[in-house]
Amino acid sequence: MSVKASRNNVQPLLNVYANVQTRGSSLVPYETLGSPGTGEVLAPAELTQGGIRLATIYQGGLQLNMPLRNRIAQADAARDALQLRQAQGRTAKLENDIRQQIENAAIAVENAHQAYAAAVESRNYQQQLLQAEIDKFAVGASTNFMIVQDEAYLAQARSTEVAARSDWMKGSLVAGSGPGQSAGEEQYSV
Repeated sequence: MSVKASRNNVQPLLNVYANVQTRGSSLVPYETLGSPGTGEVLAPAELTQGGIRLATIYQGGLQLNMPLRNRIAQADAARDALQLRQAQGRTAKLENDIRQQIENAAIAVENAHQAYAAAVESRNYQQQLLQAEIDKFAVGASTNFMIVQDEAYLAQARSTEVAARSDWMKGSLVAGSGPGQSAGEEQYSV
């Protein structure tokens, strides 16, 4: 709106006007008020109608203003146009930033999901190794140290799995959807 207003200040301006006036006088010729002999007061008719009508005046015309070399108005129009382009540029940049943030969040959620899936596989693998070590111990082919070591590895794998699931859940909540769900759904189980 500011740009349009500034551009209008550079354009020619045409005014059209019209006027009608009725001129009169409240002065009436001298008359004796009242009727002779009756004592009733009579007022002249012109006095009750606002006076004697003397003339009606009709006026009309056109007024054209041509701004010649109005440098102030031209500078204002250029400044407002530049400010409008800057605001449009900021809006486009903001849209691009938002789009980039959404894409980054989606990638982060996918990466967190893949890390969680890898942690689950690692925990399963460590559990199988522990079970194999327990079976070897049962037949006398292993030691207690090896079983304790595999239990420590399994505990570490479980800890990694919990951390990966936590990262995935946090990323999903920031992105607006729970793990394995569409946007808008919520998941409360851990």
